[in-house]
Amino acid sequence: MKTLCITILITLITSITVSAQTARSKRASQSQTVEQVDIRGNRRISEADIKSWISTRKDGIYSPKRLNRDVGALFDTGHFTDVKVFVEDGLHGGKIITFEVMDRPLILAIHFEGIGPSQQSEVVGEWHKQGIELSKGSEYDPVRTRRAARIMQEMLNKQQTDNLLIMPYVEPQTATEVLVIFKIERPAKDRR
Repeated sequence: MKTLCITILITLITSITVSAQTARSKRASQSQTVEQVDIRGNRRISEADIKSWISTRKDGIYSPKRLNRDVGALFDTGHFTDVKVFVEDGLHGGKIITFEVMDRPLILAIHFEGIGPSQQSEVVGEWHKQGIELSKGSEYDPVRTRRAARIMQEMLNKQQTDNLLIMPYVEPQTATEVLVIFKIERPAKDRR
């Protein structure tokens, strides 16, 4: 009889513990639901496109690891210069997720100062040969632009004995467009 009472008592304690843990888990999962996913800062890239690149969804489970992967996925598209994510408590116990992005501007035009049209064509041809896609209408990428300047400098210095220096400059034209200017600078002894 004593053993039976102990068994019943242990079963009762276990049931109460499991019930309490289940109730806590339900409350925790409800507070970890994504109530809303917002996109801010985009100008050229549509909200639908941005949402298609992330895995965080409304009514999905909130996961900080998933948010980190989503930020990486947005950077990996190459369309953004900055991506931030903000998490707020929602009105219904869940989370409100906001992705704030900054689109790369488009190149309105590319200008060359210091070389003629035939050399400009040669430079553009060399860029294409070396896999540099830099043209009117493409997204501005500072790394790609510096590589293009280096390729241009190497090419022009092979053709001449001057040891020219190519400096890329970027001038914002609108909130979504920039002008890229490659200035050819000659050594100090040649400046007159």
